[in-house]
Amino acid sequence: MTFHYTTADLSQSQRAQYWHDSVAAQLIPAEAKYGNPNSFEASLRGGLLAGLTICEMKAQPHTFVRTAQIVRRAPDEDFVATFLKEGSMRCSQDGRMVEAGPGSIVLLDAGRPFKHEMGAITSLIIRLPRRRFLARFPQAERLTGVELARDNPMTGLLHGIAEEALRMQATARAVAAETRFASALVDLLIVTMEQSVETGAEINRYEIVRRKASDFIEAKLDDYDLNIDIISSATGTSSRTLARAFAADGRTVMQHVWKRRLDASFSLLAERRVTQVTQAAYQCGFNDLSHFARAFKSAFGLTPGSVLRGADAGRNSK
Repeated sequence: MTFHYTTADLSQSQRAQYWHDSVAAQLIPAEAKYGNPNSFEASLRGGLLAGLTICEMKAQPHTFVRTAQIVRRAPDEDFVATFLKEGSMRCSQDGRMVEAGPGSIVLLDAGRPFKHEMGAITSLIIRLPRRRFLARFPQAERLTGVELARDNPMTGLLHGIAEEALRMQATARAVAAETRFASALVDLLIVTMEQSVETGAEINRYEIVRRKASDFIEAKLDDYDLNIDIISSATGTSSRTLARAFAADGRTVMQHVWKRRLDASFSLLAERRVTQVTQAAYQCGFNDLSHFARAFKSAFGLTPGSVLRGADAGRNSK
């Protein structure tokens, strides 16, 4: 499914509201403000690629503000990555603010308030379903409002792949090929974000412990015997320090393990990387299928089998 919105054929009095409604429908509901609403011009074209919404925006100066009130009134949990091609923009979220220019990539979280101020810009925008993105990159919630380094060669490569993803929507491709391409795009975005943050961010002691433990947990998700003693021993950290490190995120170590197992199983099923529910369960450390089914339904409101059959598609794969 593709879409194309443009203000070109509208009267000046219609353009501001039309643009607000169009972006809200395809991207994220937010309050729109315009530098000059009477002469505003913009276009948005794109479509879906294996669960990702990918589009190109060309627009004159305007601002989108997702307030706490809008978050409550129109909840939306997805992430939005903006690849700036031309112009400048300023993004702020969670106390972080970034001034971005051509070549920048910035991630925002629709589940929390943000402000996105744009000059006259041309950009590519990718809407990332929350569950699938967090299943591969649990740290994403802490890394919004951060610019990916423009001098990183991976950032330039990402821009090229995003352009190709936009072109793919206009051609007839096999579903399997689209899924692999979209998966590769997301994986490359994650690698680039990790490199950028580790290069420029100041990391405290507990953050280092949490990252080290999280990496070990990711590698051992299929081990149903995994517990806090095994994790602390493998990472050379006391169980008490480990507990404090994860408490900063509002959860215990084992709550993190269970969340990662469930998120990973959802990703395997939704992206059809397994053919049976039992494969997803065992690959993610569940040895009791009944318990897995109950925990999965409680977390996502869907059964594992329905996700494998594609029942989540109507919910925007969140």
